[in-house]
Amino acid sequence: MAYNLINWVNKPSTKTPINATNLEKMDKGISENDISITSLRILLGVEQDTYDSAKTYIFVHVHMFIN
Repeated sequence: MAYNLINWVNKPSTKTPINATNLEKMDKGISENDISITSLRILLGVEQDTYDSAKTYIFVHVHMFIN
């Protein structure tokens, strides 16, 4: 599911209050992204905290697919 931005507006506007509803929306989006990233790492066989390895693996395989 795609994350819909809150599109924060600075004070004095009250269009985007910093409240439980908006904070929970952000928390949920962060959690869903974390789950998606973890799932991709598992699928690709990349260690959990090896960002550079995951980035390299994805880069190489995406380019192999494109070319």
